[in-house]
Amino acid sequence: MSRSSPSACPDLIVLYTGTGHLNVLAYRIGIRLKALLWRERVKCPAGVDPLAELPPMLARHALRLETPTALVADPAIGGFLLLPGPAQAQRDHVWIERQLELALPYPPRELLWRTRPGAAKLELFWLPKAWGNSQAEVLAKLGLRLDEIYPRAALLRQEAENSAAHQPCLLQEADALHVFDQGLVQRSAPLPAEAEAAARAQQLERLALGSSAANLRKAPNESEEALAQRILNLWLAGSDAIHLSVGRWAGWPGGASWRPALTLSAACAALVAIAAIGLSWQNAAMENTLGGLSRDQRKLAPIAQKSAEMERSVRSDRQYLEAAKVLDRSVLPLEALNRVSAALPDKYWVQRMQFKGNTLDLAGRGGANDEVIRLLGKKGMVAVVSEYPAGSADPAGTDVFHIRVDLNKLPAGGGR
Repeated sequence: MSRSSPSACPDLIVLYTGTGHLNVLAYRIGIRLKALLWRERVKCPAGVDPLAELPPMLARHALRLETPTALVADPAIGGFLLLPGPAQAQRDHVWIERQLELALPYPPRELLWRTRPGAAKLELFWLPKAWGNSQAEVLAKLGLRLDEIYPRAALLRQEAENSAAHQPCLLQEADALHVFDQGLVQRSAPLPAEAEAAARAQQLERLALGSSAANLRKAPNESEEALAQRILNLWLAGSDAIHLSVGRWAGWPGGASWRPALTLSAACAALVAIAAIGLSWQNAAMENTLGGLSRDQRKLAPIAQKSAEMERSVRSDRQYLEAAKVLDRSVLPLEALNRVSAALPDKYWVQRMQFKGNTLDLAGRGGANDEVIRLLGKKGMVAVVSEYPAGSADPAGTDVFHIRVDLNKLPAGGGR
């Protein structure tokens, strides 16, 4: 695999299978720049694992080690359950695992899954965990780190949401059929390669939907650039992903919008940590210097004017030393983030965060303000409800929080 300067390397690789080929899309992801860097199409003969065709193609491009990778799964991998459920069913993992156990021939512990709530039903997308692990292992050998898996049907969700609100919508790609019900995926299946078999599959799908179903609609015949942008938007939204990463930040869905900000925050935190180490060394050297100055002051006591000047100098240096010690004891941004993240269960995810002086503003999803404030309070942190900034969307519901944490009142000690 070739190596080049970091500026020539992609920040994200997306793998998307099509009829007889595998699309490989490389994106640059920054705070202001989010664009396609390059794309390749690899032919995949029938019966051959598409990932087996990747090494010669990747060797032509500069890549960072363990480049984050997202995989758009074929409709034949995993599936969907569209379930009526109790309120806030997407948070009830016990109930969800029971539905998986009743509907599928797999124990829930052998599945990867994610939920998407609708007006009256819950969409549940699942994959065999062994399949996800096998894909991650193959990609790891190529220097890629598989972080997220998306269902193919998610690329057509916008078309389904624009159709009749109360009618099932049947959309067809070149090689797959997807059934949407009120914006949620009901089922998704690959079409047979033979024309007659594909036509029969379409007729059977219409029959299964019944007379209330909307007519069969073709997926938009997009240009390659439009498809690349659609896949990027899918990754930026993040809500359709199954996350494989075990890290606390990487495991939270819906966080794509703050990933560049998190990268910048991590860099700033590293700089602050380096500065703190430097200050600690300077403090030790200054302690020795102050000791020497005090001895010199006693020797010069008979000379009143010089002694007074020396005393003022020592006083000034002591004030500077105390200020440096206060800075040493202050809470670093990374430490504050670690404490907050340790206090919140994995079902909560942060979509926006901002340091304002001695406070930290957090906005995200997964629970209401009072729930998040209560959880932080158990860890000794003081938080209050904060208003959304003027001009930004403030989504309604009990699944949204926006709070402000007082960093001056963080408990002493580690955050974990």
